[in-house]
Amino acid sequence: MIEGLSGTGADGAIAHHIAKLHNGAIHADNTGKGKGAIFSVKLLLLESVASY
Repeated sequence: MIEGLSGTGADGAIAHHIAKLHNGAIHADNTGKGKGAIFSVKLLLLESVASY
């Protein structure tokens, strides 16, 4: 389940899965019944990339 919102349907399940795959977090805010939701996703940012 996504923090802050239950019953987000397929959109919420997909967003949650993507966030978990990337060691991230997701939060959803309900804008009112029948008006949808706002999803916020936090992902880690790499400071450096190994050069070849």
